[in-house]
This record gives sequence, C-alpha cells and structure tokens, in this order.
Amino acid sequence: MPVPRGGPLSLSDGAHPQPPLTASTKVGTVSLELLSRVQAQLAERDRPEEPPLTAEELADAQEEGNERPPYGAHFSDKYKALIVEAEDRWISFCATLKPQPEWKAHLKTLTWENKGLGEGFARFVMRKEGSRIGVENSIRFYSRMLWRIYRKHVGMEVDERVKDHILNHIQIEVTPLYGLRREPKEKSHIGPAAFTYLCHFRWVRDRNAFKLGLDRIDDVLIRHILMWTGCRRHELVYAHPDNIQKKVERFDQDPGAFAKVNPKVDKYIQPRDKECWVCKGLDTRTEPCYKVLCWEDVQLFIIRDPMGDGGPDRLAMQLLLRFHKGETQDIRPTWFCIIEETLPLLCPIVHFLAKALAEGAIERRGLDTRADPYFNTKLGMPAVYIPWKKEFWHKPVFRKTVPGVEGPEKSDDPMTVGSLDTGTEKLGLAAGLLEGLNT
Repeated sequence: MPVPRGGPLSLSDGAHPQPPLTASTKVGTVSLELLSRVQAQLAERDRPEEPPLTAEELADAQEEGNERPPYGAHFSDKYKALIVEAEDRWISFCATLKPQPEWKAHLKTLTWENKGLGEGFARFVMRKEGSRIGVENSIRFYSRMLWRIYRKHVGMEVDERVKDHILNHIQIEVTPLYGLRREPKEKSHIGPAAFTYLCHFRWVRDRNAFKLGLDRIDDVLIRHILMWTGCRRHELVYAHPDNIQKKVERFDQDPGAFAKVNPKVDKYIQPRDKECWVCKGLDTRTEPCYKVLCWEDVQLFIIRDPMGDGGPDRLAMQLLLRFHKGETQDIRPTWFCIIEETLPLLCPIVHFLAKALAEGAIERRGLDTRADPYFNTKLGMPAVYIPWKKEFWHKPVFRKTVPGVEGPEKSDDPMTVGSLDTGTEKLGLAAGLLEGLNT
C-alpha cells in the first residue's frame, strides 16, 4: 500500500534519476530533442546501405509484378480456418445439386443473372443437418464468408448488387420464415460498484488459495487492465488456439487466386531479421505465445504534479497493446496512458509496482526493493523514468506458475486464458454472484 507522500526522493546509491526526453528539457545548452534526433541519425548510419538498383533488377521486378496474381489479405490463423470451413460448406452445398458441379467453377456462376444461387445457399445453410441457427447475424456471417471464398478462388469481388440482394433476402424472407432473432444476445455487465466490490473481496474476504502471492496480484492486475483499457483478454494472456493447424495448412497450400508470398526469398536482396525497438537485438516475439503484454511494452514514470495544481507527484504508466483491435476490428498497436489513482485498491499502477518489486524487475538501485521512495517525492524535474532489467525484456508480464526445486515459481511461459477463466469462475462463486462471472 502507498505510504503518505512528503519528503524528497531518496536514492541509496546517490545516482541522480534521469528524466525522459522532452522538448522542454535541456542539458546545459543542448536540447534533448536535438540530441535524440542526432542519436536517431547515427543509428541510421549504422544500418547497412542498400545496394544500388540495377536496370536488370528493375526489369525483373516489373515483369514479375505484371504476372503476379493479386495479393490476399493478411489473415490470422483463426480466420484462415473459418475460410476453410466456409469452403467445406460450399462444397457440401454443391454436392446437393443435380447435376453435381465442380465447386470452384460453380463459384464463378454467382452473378446478378444467377442471384438465385445465393438464395439457395442461404436456404441450404438453414436446413443443413445439425443446423441450430437462431440468429439473423449467423446467416449473414455465412454469406460474408461466401463472398470471401469467391474472392479467394475467382480473384475478384462479388457484384455489389448480388450482395445487397442476398442481404435483403435474408432480412425480408429468411428471418421471418425461420423466426430468427435480430437483437443481440443479452449480456450481464458488472458496473463500477460491482467491480469495486470484487476488488475488495479478492484482497479481504476471498478464501481461494493461490500457489504464489504473485498469482493473486496477477489476477487482480489483469482485471484492472481489462477495465481501464477495454482490451481483449488474449492481449494480456495466451489464448491457445483450437486444433486448427490442419485447416491452416490447407489454406496455405491452396492460396486460390492469390499470389504466393515468401518475403524471405529474393535473388537480389539479402533478407534481414526484424530488429527489436527496445533492445536493438533480434525481435523474438514472433511466436503466437509471445503476442501478449511483455515487460518492454510497459513504461513506468514518476511525474511531477501532473494535474498542475501544486499537488503531489504521482506515478504514471504507459501500456503498449501491440495487438489491440479498434472499432474497425483491425489490429492497431495502441498506447494507453494511466495516472495513479488516489485509492490504491482501484489503481493498476500500484498493483503493477507491487508486482515489479516482488519479481525484482526494476533496474534502478534504491528503487528496486521498497515502495516508500515512489510515494515520497518532490521532483525538481518533469519526470523520472523507471527502467526494467534487461533479463525481463521479451518476457510476458503474466506468466505461468510451475513447480520448482524450492516450491512454486514463475516460468518464462505466458499465463493462459484457461487459468484466468478458472480464477474468474471461482471468484464469482466465492463472491456469491447469481450468474457465472467471466471476462
């Protein structure tokens, strides 16, 4: 818990904390903004210069570009599996037709003159054996996936008139005929009062056992970040994909009308590995299990009077969610800035600081063992940056607890969604909620 604020910042090694680079901060007469720009220019000089473009290479690039089919979109493995399932659905539909057509060739007949083919597909999906469709949005989703496989194998978009016609057919005929529901499924959301109650309950009254005290901090901190940022849970913990590898391989082996892409093969250019923007080394966060919140995605500061009213210094934190989805459902790396809350119970920064101290992740001496210095500052500079130890870079913030020689310990593998869901369900039962609690 935070201690009362007051005296000056105390560093045991006498090191003066360094402020972040800001336009207003100066070292002597040299602006740090200019200094950072010069450093960036020097870093560019360290990058090897590309060889000059030759006429032969340019001619080859133009010829290959003219012969290359259109590129497909960059799909996730989950979406690739959905496209393969849509192909199977279309193949089953074609198998019911007499005479039975070749399914890829039959896609090309989906035109305005043959728009009834789309209506027949909608009826087939509703009447397929085992179908339990009760929502209009489901049948509309199957239609959208049909447009996707059309583009994959034909190499062009479906006529917009056909799309509009099938949509109207679903809304005007299919929905009333089958009594489909248009309203979204009702969801029970907890409000601020319930969230505050659960935070208090987890720390004060909950009797559920955790293997480590860090596990309880992780459990609470994850819920704080979910509440403050509105992110999806698998941006923080690892959601192991379903058994879809065979479907993904099938999609990759049959790109349809799209071009096959291998960016690591070029007879003129030697491919380079991606550089980590934090440590300048090799970017190792390419595996799905590391596409979660890692330590280098979190920046912790002490800010001098952030409200500008002569008040106390406060902690501030920046979270980079690299795989955050915005309102357009496209992945956009997004920064979230959080200022310390007065009430520690509801403050994600206080919980994160407790976690960093417990794990020994803080690099600066004098600030790496106790919380007191963070809440007793009167800075004479805009801010103090709190760095992490290098051994924590490229490590997930929330990690599994595994058996060790001296008892449970944290591993380098990310915590899973299953563990979070189990803890959430137990919390809801212990708190006496009438409905099951989930994230």
